[in-house]
Amino acid sequence: MSANQFGLHFDGEKFDRVFLEAETRGGPQGHIATVSDVIDARLHTNLGHDFWERFCTTLSAEYVGLSRAGNPIVIVAHGVGPLATYAGILETYSHDRTCTHGRTYGGRISAADFHRLENGFYGKVTVLDLQAVWRRSDLAFSGTPLTHAEIMAEPLWQTRLGPHAEPYLLHHKNLVREWRRQRLQPTMYEERLVGMQDAMGCYYASRELLDRALRVVPNTAVAHLLTVSGLAEHQLGRGPGAFHREALACVVHAWPWNNGTRLMSVKPTGKLRDWIRWLGK
Repeated sequence: MSANQFGLHFDGEKFDRVFLEAETRGGPQGHIATVSDVIDARLHTNLGHDFWERFCTTLSAEYVGLSRAGNPIVIVAHGVGPLATYAGILETYSHDRTCTHGRTYGGRISAADFHRLENGFYGKVTVLDLQAVWRRSDLAFSGTPLTHAEIMAEPLWQTRLGPHAEPYLLHHKNLVREWRRQRLQPTMYEERLVGMQDAMGCYYASRELLDRALRVVPNTAVAHLLTVSGLAEHQLGRGPGAFHREALACVVHAWPWNNGTRLMSVKPTGKLRDWIRWLGK
């Protein structure tokens, strides 16, 4: 059982309200959840619980830009970096917060700040060669649900999910197999569990798309918080002659400013079952 106590806080429009509520509820020793915390909460609960059914925006962040050497890299930071504070989030999303013409520039930090992040100025982060990610998968950042094996074969997806990625995927897979058996569905194929997606309006699924995103706002890097969606049924194998099947999967994706906000507060003491009772589960 997890040693943390979790609470969900939601507001469809007012980011400041939900951030301050989550921060207050966590207390002086607590924090606002990262993707790793969401994974931990799901690892210790089952399908039907709020942790599985609802999306959660987190203080994990993904930054994409050019390294000091000019190569495309992706940096994943859990709870550290420019997007780890309220003021930093407002500044990073300033283009979209003040936009009046509907165009989405996405979250942005300066290229100089990106290089500081790359060099460890903000703390421990993971830096990965983005070109290698593109080479390894044609489905990179497409949102298509991936199997346990596909996720564990890609360092970026493992890094997004955090240190409990593998036990979480096994737990998710077992729950979905039981769900499928109850629905009398075939179980001969590998379960698809988690999709991975990039940022709406400033995509980076290829070098061409990344270059285009960086040209729109020069001397910056793309920067977004990461959101874990609630579970949903995904229809796979569409089209004439295709083998139709369903996946019960979630998606980890970059959070756009104009989405609703749900944050999770985490207390380092207490037990998860106490929060489950508080939710009425």
